[in-house]
Amino acid sequence: MKNLSLRILLLMGVILTLFASCEYDFNVYPQPVVPPVGTEDTISFAQDIVPIFTDKCISCHKTGGFAPDLTAANAYSALTSGNYVVAKNPDESDLYKSLKAGGSMSSYITVDETALIYRWIYAGVKNN
Repeated sequence: MKNLSLRILLLMGVILTLFASCEYDFNVYPQPVVPPVGTEDTISFAQDIVPIFTDKCISCHKTGGFAPDLTAANAYSALTSGNYVVAKNPDESDLYKSLKAGGSMSSYITVDETALIYRWIYAGVKNN
């Protein structure tokens, strides 16, 4: 009986050691590939950002659809007048918060596209 108790105790110790040595990465969202600092000036709203909206967003975010209206003719005005972006502060911008990992729109856009939008906001929300 004493030998059985010792074996059970030893087995429990081994099991606990195995569980304690397990490791899990809790970062389940892919990290964006952020363009290098200093490339913000090369990001064009018309050539880089609007095509993302056209390809990924305007099926819902169009005139008469869900706000903001992200069609090419209305996107800049809708984002800036509707306070969806805070120039030079992407982390406070509703647009970026909805697109980044875990955001309500993150499944509709790639991490690279999200990073490009981040850099555009960080550069000052230029209408170029």
